[in-house]
Amino acid sequence: MKRVAKVVITVLLLLLLSGCDLESEYEYHEEQQEESVEENYAIDFEDAESFEQALNDGQDVKGKIVCFDVNAYKPNSVLGINCWSGEHLNFISENELEVEEGDCIVGRVTEKPKKTMIDSWKIYYEVLEIIPKDNQEKVENISNKKDMESSFEKGTYKVENVKNFSFAIPNYWKEEGSKNEYLQYYAKKGEKVVMLSISYPKETDKNYDVSFEGLYDDNENMIDAIGGMFTDGDVIDYEIFESDYGVKGILYHFTYSQKIDWLTKEKGSGYCFCFPSEKDRRWFFVTLLYTNNVASDEYREDYMKIISEIKEKQ
Repeated sequence: MKRVAKVVITVLLLLLLSGCDLESEYEYHEEQQEESVEENYAIDFEDAESFEQALNDGQDVKGKIVCFDVNAYKPNSVLGINCWSGEHLNFISENELEVEEGDCIVGRVTEKPKKTMIDSWKIYYEVLEIIPKDNQEKVENISNKKDMESSFEKGTYKVENVKNFSFAIPNYWKEEGSKNEYLQYYAKKGEKVVMLSISYPKETDKNYDVSFEGLYDDNENMIDAIGGMFTDGDVIDYEIFESDYGVKGILYHFTYSQKIDWLTKEKGSGYCFCFPSEKDRRWFFVTLLYTNNVASDEYREDYMKIISEIKEKQ
């Protein structure tokens, strides 16, 4: 069996073992979720200039998320713990920050901004992320969050930057159980399981062709590998698929029956979109899996949107 088929065996095994935990109904509590903030916001204003223009135009910005550069940090200013930005912006935080001129801050506005006596803006906000000026990778990630557009309604999705690619993920997918080179999300967990995963293992065989052609040549082994992951699995259809941004791979539709224990067997269906990342020699697997007590079309449309909008970062 060729290397890419072996990779998908490992990926789907991880998916299956972590996804079939049916002991308790899934309940999501924000206060218990310790996710990376970077992965869970969508920026409304990409810089201080556009934010200041919105304020001057009278827009309601309470609750909005803004990314701004720190022109100066004034922890003992008359207004409070103050980060100057833009032309007339004073961003006031509750706690002192470890920032310096040139750093980038992503924050959520907590109150309606007010004008000061000298005609500048006083903005109370909570810090979501501080990006040091010398951390170019994170700055580039922020830039990609700004630039990515989606057919999902604004404010209902987050942008995940995974290695060389960007994904738009609806907010109802809650991250749980992610591991190295593997992101995992649930929409339902309990008697009904609906899971989404993004896997991106690196190819270890330096002679293997990490390309669409390499994937296509190994297609029969891939089909066998997906079906063989389950007690009884079968790829019932597949097609060449290309995202709106030219990310090309193969989309597999499969059914499965999986023995959980001596008395329990779960049946369901799923989709797996596999594509190569030639720049860093990785294979991406974007997988939707759901049990048979979930309507087949309930999540398929959004899954198709997700894979249709996969974009390679520039």
